[in-house]
Amino acid sequence: MLKEFKCYTLLCDNCGVDLNEDSDYSGWADENFLYDIANESNWNDDNNRSNWYCPDCCSYDDNDELIIDISRKDKYRKEVNNG
Repeated sequence: MLKEFKCYTLLCDNCGVDLNEDSDYSGWADENFLYDIANESNWNDDNNRSNWYCPDCCSYDDNDELIIDISRKDKYRKEVNNG
């Protein structure tokens, strides 16, 4: 029997890389579990889960402010669009 179900993944809001790119899984059935995986993988959100950034795109300054590396903007989206 074939059954369709919704699954979740995160794409970096800066470069577009998929959280599950190097994973054996293409997505997760539980949205909250996805957030746990993102946190364990050192992804950072903007404190309200509306924007997520991979560890290659962000860091924190001396004031614990999130700094986004804009030189990586759309790095993976361009590869997909031009591919």
